[in-house]
Amino acid sequence: MSDALPRPVSPTQVPNLAQVQADPTLLDRLSVDTLVDLRRQVLHVDADLKAAISRQILRGLRQADLGDVLDVKTAAKRLGTSEDSLYRKHRRLRLGYIDPLDGRLKFTEQEISEYIRRQR
Repeated sequence: MSDALPRPVSPTQVPNLAQVQADPTLLDRLSVDTLVDLRRQVLHVDADLKAAISRQILRGLRQADLGDVLDVKTAAKRLGTSEDSLYRKHRRLRLGYIDPLDGRLKFTEQEISEYIRRQR
């Protein structure tokens, strides 16, 4: 029994991503150009998914009615500490979060107020 090469797919029969997911063996019959194009589509969808997830997370934070979002400088002033100290201690104090959109440490007005109240 010989291993025959897979029959190429004609240009009019290029599968969509759902078809490829359902039957990955279709990839063996596609040209390199078509494979590159499918890969480009997948990466584009991946970028769109990441952006949508970030928007949902941010929207969820806003909808939780946590008040205004504070940057490190403002939060440090409210807490009477330095920005450097706040960067070093935020995990131990369980304050703040890393914003998924810009990667910066941020705090909510509500969590800072609650922390100050607990310290009294």
